[in-house]
Amino acid sequence: MSETILSFDPQLTPKRQIIHLLTLILAGALCAIALTFLTLYYYNPEAHYVVKNALLSPQTLELMKKPLPGKRESRNSEHLYFTYQDPISKKNLSNPVKLDVYQKFYQLISEDQSLNHLPPDLPRSFDQRPAASLILNVAKNHEDDQKFQEIQFLPQGDYYRVQLREAQTTRWIYFYHAHIYDKAMDLLRGEAI
Repeated sequence: MSETILSFDPQLTPKRQIIHLLTLILAGALCAIALTFLTLYYYNPEAHYVVKNALLSPQTLELMKKPLPGKRESRNSEHLYFTYQDPISKKNLSNPVKLDVYQKFYQLISEDQSLNHLPPDLPRSFDQRPAASLILNVAKNHEDDQKFQEIQFLPQGDYYRVQLREAQTTRWIYFYHAHIYDKAMDLLRGEAI
């Protein structure tokens, strides 16, 4: 009994069929590799962050005030503080920030994108100078107050950084916003304590 290969095209020999199959497999593999690189390029976690994806939203803070199901006490999340150094007296001052003020500030910066390439001395500048900070403390109960997130501003500058909390480490992501220090001071300073 002789073996016959069914083919719709009499010119399509078994050798050509194998070549077409290998070409199709190779093209599929190249498309998969290209799609992988595009995905890594656009969604790489080291690429861009948008502030609204890294910072707690005012809506989330509002929800944190409400008690958990089955609990009477709410988690105390009214611990937003703005700390800064007074330029004249050089004293460190601090004041609570109300949720509606935080909402205005959040709207101001929510679309800012992180810097991929930092100026060489930028991280060190935050460590050397006294920076103004917006700190969010969250308490599980009334005694257990912990810093949850922080935003630092360079004095008289256009740069700020947001703290990312990860499993074991703390990382900072850096942003540029023209005159952000002055805008933060005007909006968040309020009445210092």
